[in-house]
Amino acid sequence: MSWNYRVLRREADGDVCYAIHEVYYNAEGKPDSCTVTAVYPCGETLDELRMDFERYAEAFTLPTLDWADLGHARDE
Repeated sequence: MSWNYRVLRREADGDVCYAIHEVYYNAEGKPDSCTVTAVYPCGETLDELRMDFERYAEAFTLPTLDWADLGHARDE
């Protein structure tokens, strides 16, 4: 199963929130599930943090996904 960071749009009680989540893809390459909570860049070194941040930035180049369209994976 492959994954990447994606921007998700989530609506609750009439409020809309955008956040970055890990999104997982099915065998056909379609978004299938995501982490329950939003994720944030991190790393054990400054260089690792920078590389992770760059992968987060890539999420803004992809279409926004809707939370309601995905299954939700348990956060680890």
